[in-house]
Amino acid sequence: MNSDIPLTPSPKRIDEIQEDAMGRFVDVIFTKKSSGNIETYFADYDHWEQYDENKAYSIRPYQETYSGIVREYQNRLIIFSDDDDNKEYYVVTKRVRSELKSLEPYCTCLRCQASYLNPIKYIWCSHCTRCIKAGKGFADKNFIEKARELKEQGKSYSFSKYGKYLHQTHILKGIEIFVALFIALILYIYL
Repeated sequence: MNSDIPLTPSPKRIDEIQEDAMGRFVDVIFTKKSSGNIETYFADYDHWEQYDENKAYSIRPYQETYSGIVREYQNRLIIFSDDDDNKEYYVVTKRVRSELKSLEPYCTCLRCQASYLNPIKYIWCSHCTRCIKAGKGFADKNFIEKARELKEQGKSYSFSKYGKYLHQTHILKGIEIFVALFIALILYIYL
């Protein structure tokens, strides 16, 4: 029996019901604990916590907003051991890669189309523009379809910042020209 897996919320120990333990986490990772900070080890994960035997963990993907955007996650168990064979248990959330993540660079919403000078890029959130980055259930289906088309064209299709879909960028062009002129006017007056 393997005693490296922590207790479940039920009265039985995991080593007594090994199949249940493997059914609650996508991966069980055993690693040696280094002298570094634990936060640096978990820097690539959106969320982590110390294992709580009173909490029910599931292998199934679930949706959560750990990084401010609704994403799908799955739980992994990481077991740290040191030279004295002391063990620490942590649950980390691993983001499930979706088609939307691969389509994000091809998004044609107003926010993604705006340049860094455009105030729209900073005022509107991804949910307001129904951006692909807003996640499953929030993204506009038209933006998803257009992004798929652009992705299919791949590297052979080169597009400029505004060449994707010109009918949606008239407002952006106007605002960006206004902002550029306004900045030039301020610089001219004060310099």
